[in-house]
Amino acid sequence: MLHSPMEHKSNTSLGAFLRNRRRQLPAHNTTIGPHPRLRDRIGRLITQEEIAEAIGVTRVWYASIETDAAPVSRRLFGRIADAFALEPAERLMLLQLAFPELAAA
Repeated sequence: MLHSPMEHKSNTSLGAFLRNRRRQLPAHNTTIGPHPRLRDRIGRLITQEEIAEAIGVTRVWYASIETDAAPVSRRLFGRIADAFALEPAERLMLLQLAFPELAAA
């Protein structure tokens, strides 16, 4: 079951938001956003590696985003939002977490 982005308000980090969203993606998805999943992976939980492939970065780089150790560029922000197929309110939440200076404005 997907949760409202407002339920993630207690998670103050981008990494926590992304981990939660990745874990909520149904294992039976045949795509990640617009990107097809490999047939042998369908039915298993979606991994950091699959998200990394979908957004065009290495698994190590994506893992560092999930641990709040790497910054997210505006271009990468869009690819992440697309890969997770975020709704407008979730995109706003992601934007605020990725760019806290925009949330304060």
